[in-house]
Amino acid sequence: MEKKNKIFLVGFMGCGKSTVGKLLSMKMGRPFFDIDHLIEHESGKKVSEIFHDQGEEHFRVLESEVVKRLCQGKKSVISGGGGCFCDRGNRAVIMKSCHTVFLSADIERLKSRIGKGDNRPKSHDPVELVRLYHARLQDYEQAEIRVEVEDKSPLQIVEEILEQLL
Repeated sequence: MEKKNKIFLVGFMGCGKSTVGKLLSMKMGRPFFDIDHLIEHESGKKVSEIFHDQGEEHFRVLESEVVKRLCQGKKSVISGGGGCFCDRGNRAVIMKSCHTVFLSADIERLKSRIGKGDNRPKSHDPVELVRLYHARLQDYEQAEIRVEVEDKSPLQIVEEILEQLL
């Protein structure tokens, strides 16, 4: 069995995975990887452009390739996109080598943080956004650790994650 030496942050868009991930990686002295940013860097396209030009299915293939690569790597903190952990194959790979942390927040709070979401492919329709949140919740809840993020600073969230990991 592979040792779990990475931390993988999961949760809905707007919950703070990237912000918390960067801070957590600094506190732990580990590199930070944001899967969406890696895909954008490697493809030369924004996630929204990939969704529009090549479709969600193509994006998910790219995402799975990055997940496999990062999960084979050294100690790190990884932030997945909102749908990354919802893919059964990704989830199995992630849970084998990573401690998983669900950054949880109420959908109404998340909607206000997401705003218009022009750069988020699945955020344009508020009704669809709520449906998507509830559909993904059962997957997020499979993470080892759950941290409520509402009314907490990123530093408070990081401290709570570290407390639960130790």
